[in-house]
Amino acid sequence: MRLASTGQVRFPFWIWEWPKIASKLTSPVGRGFMLGLGLVMALAALKEIWELVDIILIKFLHDRERQR
Repeated sequence: MRLASTGQVRFPFWIWEWPKIASKLTSPVGRGFMLGLGLVMALAALKEIWELVDIILIKFLHDRERQR
């Protein structure tokens, strides 16, 4: 309504506060948090790859025993 009546756009409060959020993310604590989050994501991806390789190996070895 405000845009139609006055020609002004009212943005949410958090958009005006983003420089504070950016400064917190680039602080040593924020960088440590993001590094930890990246490490957790990398370990989760490695776990998924490990499970896929395990499934493929089990299937391959099971088929190999059947051929004997």
